[in-house]
Amino acid sequence: MKIPNFRPVCRVTLVLLLVAAGGHAATPRVAAAPRLTSARSLVAIATKALATVHHAATADARLAAEPARMAPFWASLQGATQALADVNAVLGAPHSDYFPRVARTGARLAELSATWERIGLANPEIQSGLATLRSAWAIFHGTYGPEGVRHRQDRPLTAEEALRLVQVRRARE
Repeated sequence: MKIPNFRPVCRVTLVLLLVAAGGHAATPRVAAAPRLTSARSLVAIATKALATVHHAATADARLAAEPARMAPFWASLQGATQALADVNAVLGAPHSDYFPRVARTGARLAELSATWERIGLANPEIQSGLATLRSAWAIFHGTYGPEGVRHRQDRPLTAEEALRLVQVRRARE
């Protein structure tokens, strides 16, 4: 003989009693859990930030004045754009090259920031775009990179992965 489960009925009854008795005003409000940003939206944010950097750099006459000095910046901007497109191309489907692409993209974005810093020009729009790019990528890498994925799967991290995960999380703060 199967015993019926009255637990859902009891919960509904309890909620109705609290509402009817006015107890709903006294119940504590629980903050909603933060929503996890999808990998696609983070890559879209990073792509838009790269487009902002490209647009601002194209509009800045100082970058056109010394093409030989600016060549590393333009090359790293093109490389970062391609690397980000490569990651976007493999999102949503299992791909054996996913984690290496994430690593290459992180390296390309770091290279872009470094080449901009070496130029030494002040352009608030480029600097803002690079800051947005770094933030979006840090969140992406910490959540969807190898360390973040393994951490969410409750599999133990290697010592090197744990260190990289801590560094990514610190960069996010």
